[in-house]
Amino acid sequence: WFKQTDVFIEAIEPASPSSITSIDCEQLSSNLTECGEVRAGETLSLQFSGAVPSPRTYVAFTPTRDCSDRLAPIPLINSTNATTILDDYGTFSVCYSNTYHPLRSFDASWFLQRDVE
Repeated sequence: WFKQTDVFIEAIEPASPSSITSIDCEQLSSNLTECGEVRAGETLSLQFSGAVPSPRTYVAFTPTRDCSDRLAPIPLINSTNATTILDDYGTFSVCYSNTYHPLRSFDASWFLQRDVE
């Protein structure tokens, strides 16, 4: 046996309906800093408090409060910050997964986040 250096495994907490505790939004082009009202079609910077970055951590928005009806998943691989554009108008809920893999998306467990929209 040879000891491996700089190789490790980090076990993270499983996703749950209350994993994300808050979302901070910023839309520079519109000077908006509230998540309650953002403009469709413009770049939106988001920070997901409570999310744990990992190669399989993703968030997605859903217009129906059903995580099987989600928009394109957004990776949170190295940080809890993400940038996206919401193309449509409407109210969106947040889905969270830390088991998503783009090549095996059917295996992922998604959780509708209860306290954030």
